[in-house]
Amino acid sequence: MAAVIAMLGNDMTRLSEYARWEDDVYQIKRDDEVSGGRDGIANIQPLQLANRTSYLRQEVDVTQSMVMAEMRVYDSKEQAQTAIEAGTEKRRYFPVKGAGMAWAERFENINGVATPTGERMPNMAYVEDIEKRIPKVDAQLAGRIPLIAINDEVVLWLVDGRLESLFLGDNLISSLGPRTLVINEDFNLADNGRISLIQVGDEVVAWLEDGRFCTMDLQLEGPDALSPQTTKTFLPTYSSGASLYRWKAKCAVLENGGNVTAKIAFTGDSWTDFSTIPQQFANALYTKYGKSSDGWASVAGNNAQRKMYMNGMGLTRSAGWVNWGIGNPETTPPPFGGGPDGYCMHTNLSTCSATLSGAEGTQIDIYHRDSGTFRYRVDGGTWNVVATNETPAMVKTTITGLSDGKHTLDIDTLGNTSEVAIYAFRPHSPGKKGVEVLKVGHAGARGLHYMYQVSPYIQPYAADLDPDVVVIILGTNDYRNANSNTANYIDGIASIIDAYQAAHADVGIILVAPADTDGYQASAPLTEFVAAARKFAVQAGVEFIDLHTMMPKWSVGRTLGMWEDSLHMSAGGAQFLFNIVKDKLL
Repeated sequence: MAAVIAMLGNDMTRLSEYARWEDDVYQIKRDDEVSGGRDGIANIQPLQLANRTSYLRQEVDVTQSMVMAEMRVYDSKEQAQTAIEAGTEKRRYFPVKGAGMAWAERFENINGVATPTGERMPNMAYVEDIEKRIPKVDAQLAGRIPLIAINDEVVLWLVDGRLESLFLGDNLISSLGPRTLVINEDFNLADNGRISLIQVGDEVVAWLEDGRFCTMDLQLEGPDALSPQTTKTFLPTYSSGASLYRWKAKCAVLENGGNVTAKIAFTGDSWTDFSTIPQQFANALYTKYGKSSDGWASVAGNNAQRKMYMNGMGLTRSAGWVNWGIGNPETTPPPFGGGPDGYCMHTNLSTCSATLSGAEGTQIDIYHRDSGTFRYRVDGGTWNVVATNETPAMVKTTITGLSDGKHTLDIDTLGNTSEVAIYAFRPHSPGKKGVEVLKVGHAGARGLHYMYQVSPYIQPYAADLDPDVVVIILGTNDYRNANSNTANYIDGIASIIDAYQAAHADVGIILVAPADTDGYQASAPLTEFVAAARKFAVQAGVEFIDLHTMMPKWSVGRTLGMWEDSLHMSAGGAQFLFNIVKDKLL
């Protein structure tokens, strides 16, 4: 019989494992002598594995204990307070069940008082609500990242890291006010119809309101902390230039030695009537692409304070002419029609004369009313009588066969017994390659003037001139006149665009919002007109330049030599504008 000897008090049949991590596990070799016992080869490997197991169990127990302690959630603040007073809650931070979209709220034990920290852990309902706000639309925004969509329309997006919006608040500054948007317990904006973008604590500081981007004053140093200069950086400042393909195609042909005429027109207020801005554009474009001819010459006449004509042209008139231009009331149409710039000189006398000098081109067009009697001559040559049919129609008399150079055109009303009305002159060279700049603005013009006194007469001129791109600069007078508002300002701009597009649907349009001036506000702030122009440009699909944002305040720009006076840019300011339009659009 075999006997089993048991040693009491020290069980030699069990491995004595320790809670420690073994870096290596012993592998029995072929020549090892397999032996048992405390130090036997056969027991080394299971002992090492037992040590590892004990270590891992210990770690799991500790971790589980910690997790269970941390995740102890109280049903209410009162329950947590009771636990603190009983001495069973010894943690500094602990969770209490939340409400609405909050799974739990973090509390802190501050001197024995259960105190909410304001930190919340959202539940699945909150996550699902956020997911619903992520735009899931086919926006087809090349190179753009959609952020916010309303009714399948992307209203807030990123372009090359810039925040852009479909349209902004009508007046970003005045619309802010003292309002404070507070997050309620359901993590929604207390004010319905608004979408939170940025929150600081419990206060929403940036939000969307009906698709408009609005913000609170983030700089709290003073009442002027949120000025136009600090807020305008949020705004998109220019468009893509994609609609200007006709102009760009002609410029490409010219660069490649082709024979085309690229035509750019300037219309609006004095910024496009006085020659400073159009001439600066012309000088740069002539240098790059060549000059075709002088282009448009108005009948406004010379001005002692302002240059009214480009390229050295000038117009002198005798007494007796009535110089009609825009005026009040704005709804009164011109008595004998007008040009695309709103000018007309007319007379019923037979003793009037006028001279256009320095006109370059192989052809001169005279735009006039089909009534009255007048005659013309070129360079002191033979007089030619213009026969009319005594109708109110706008007609054109064309003088051809001129040499390619500067000319002088004389007209007079000898023999007239009716009403002669002259709208404009256009010296040009048909078929000559290069750029033709058409200056067709009117000093003092506002949106209302274009609606009733100018735009109704534009279309036949637009069809005849056929510009590739029209630059509209309007607004400096609108915010300074009590009869103007953003609505009729935009209506005026729309009337200009409609007239040019009715003549040629593919004409490019660039809408320029004017820079900050030193003028006196009599209507809404200029910033409201700028915002309205931006919104309209997006909706109408035309190009847009926010010069108000891209230039400094008038006082700063004046010291930099960008302003000639309180309302009009200098040649340096005009060059600044050209550089922007060239770089961003043209």
